[in-house]
Amino acid sequence: MRARITFCYPDSHFNPENFAVDDVHELIELARTNERSLDLLLDNYIEAHVHGPLVISRDVEAVILDPSFKGSPIEDAALSLGCLVEWHEGFRLSVHRQDECRAYRGQEAADAIKRIAENGWLTPARLWQAREAELDYQTAKWVWHCIARFGYGSTESSLAEISDGKPLV
Repeated sequence: MRARITFCYPDSHFNPENFAVDDVHELIELARTNERSLDLLLDNYIEAHVHGPLVISRDVEAVILDPSFKGSPIEDAALSLGCLVEWHEGFRLSVHRQDECRAYRGQEAADAIKRIAENGWLTPARLWQAREAELDYQTAKWVWHCIARFGYGSTESSLAEISDGKPLV
């Protein structure tokens, strides 16, 4: 499949001038030396485009999901793909991080986080539930960026570690 992938840096949204077909070392170096602000960290990546068919059972080693999707239709769909399904530590965004989210992705994202959070928390699964009925595409994307940037692992130990033992809620 590697022979059918083209790469660009930065994201195609930024109209990149740097591309690669096989040897991506130059793009990796550009990403490493990028002088963008850490506030734009989620925009600093190499984009890949697969050309031609993608056969999940042959071309994908694993689908990695947030644990908030356990027991959901997303998990069911992933299990039907014919590849491994794995779980990462998980993201959980406290509504108390709204000021940071507002500074990072704007007032609309901060307002959406407060509106769709449940019991003061927002998970990827809750965002998925809200994405069509309650949010437009761009707002959902900005909210996801906030979850990924400021959300913490869903385990109690990582929450306590990040908050210096103080409750986040």
